[in-house]
Amino acid sequence: MRATLGLLLLASTATGQRTWVVDVNNGPGTDHTTIQAAVDAARSGDILHIRTGTYDGFTMTKGLRLLAQNDVTVRTGVGIFGKPIDINGLTAGEVAVLSGFTIHDANGSGRSTVVNNSQGTVQFESIRFLGPSAGSALEAVRIASSVGVSFQRCEVQNGVDVTTSAVMLTECSLQRYLNPTQIMASRPALRADRSRVMLAQCFLKGQDGALPYNLPQPGLQSLGSSVRITGLAQSAIRAGGGASYRVPAVLGDKASTLVLDPRPTLVPSGGANAHEGFGTVTAQNLTFLSVHGGDLGSQLILAQHGASREFFATWMSLPRAPLQVPPFGDLWLDPGFGLLVLAGVYDSSGQVLAKFPVPSDIRLRGIPLGWQVASGPWPKLASSNAVFTTLH
Repeated sequence: MRATLGLLLLASTATGQRTWVVDVNNGPGTDHTTIQAAVDAARSGDILHIRTGTYDGFTMTKGLRLLAQNDVTVRTGVGIFGKPIDINGLTAGEVAVLSGFTIHDANGSGRSTVVNNSQGTVQFESIRFLGPSAGSALEAVRIASSVGVSFQRCEVQNGVDVTTSAVMLTECSLQRYLNPTQIMASRPALRADRSRVMLAQCFLKGQDGALPYNLPQPGLQSLGSSVRITGLAQSAIRAGGGASYRVPAVLGDKASTLVLDPRPTLVPSGGANAHEGFGTVTAQNLTFLSVHGGDLGSQLILAQHGASREFFATWMSLPRAPLQVPPFGDLWLDPGFGLLVLAGVYDSSGQVLAKFPVPSDIRLRGIPLGWQVASGPWPKLASSNAVFTTLH
């Protein structure tokens, strides 16, 4: 009931937004036939409904919510054969959402999406980033100088590169593929440089090796970054194989810190340790949060997995640029709209399952709803991953 009332309260924030229809086939009710034209015409906070079809890449410099119907593909690439999705210059308080797309590198260059210089938040929900199966020297997604980028239930072929940014990944799969024709081009699935990164229930696999020119790579590499990893035993970070070479699943440097939940599986290769190189490593139970659903008139299903007998408090709000609260972690929710929806102590299973009805109120469509848990032995609490679900 509290969550339902909160949703209706958040609906009041959506007044004034416009919904645009994008249809490459120019069917009834179409406003624009290309995503770029609709992006250019829309104002920050507007919603773009993208109908079934194949579209070209685009540049977006404002906080828009792009919601795809079934079978929407965006062809991307670098150079004269394709245009990447370029999200840049969002101002503080803006929220950009891409939900339900397949983003496919059109020319085999590897890079399909760039997020750069964003002071607002960017959310990728249920996105498939597809690249050349033979691998690429370029990462599929590059994030630089951006204060808050989140991925929920995304598949990323050919990896993610993060520089001076804060990134959250929940229920994602990231892999790098070997291209034996490329020399000295092997990469980890996720590389973080002077950034803050949290992984929750993810699968990462570094690139396999092909000696003498390409060495196997870790699933995650950290350079001067803060890394937090949580999830269940089914989540895994794996080093690449294919050569007799010691490679940890997670590799850091002395300027990096690692907070590691004991449940996820780390798989090194060549007899290496599970993680190596970090200046500080802390073993800590962290709640893993999952939220599914989001259709108007249906239900949101929340599942959280913590440590037995520990306190938890679950909050719902709008997204915001993450606020660092040491040693709690990053707060990704706007406290001005925050609503406490669950609180208690985990039982012996360490699990909580809750269902929240979503009203059919059309004003809710396009609202990027955020959830996050504070948990731990009172009063030493730590943050869970934050999950964002845009209501459809």
